[in-house]
Amino acid sequence: MPVGAPWMKLSEAVDYLRRVQPRVAVPVHDYQDVFAEMGYHVFQRCGPEGMTVTVLEAQGPTEV
Repeated sequence: MPVGAPWMKLSEAVDYLRRVQPRVAVPVHDYQDVFAEMGYHVFQRCGPEGMTVTVLEAQGPTEV
């Protein structure tokens, strides 16, 4: 799930989440900044019911 890009609006990403209905959304292009954190919360609140947002850590595997 792209979180930040010069061409992107969060509303478009939310529309995508609602259409695809993933169980887990994994943010990419987040640059570890405050805007990315805001995006995570928007995706969690506005995405499909029951979906979780899982942020991948830089080191090691992550179970989804």
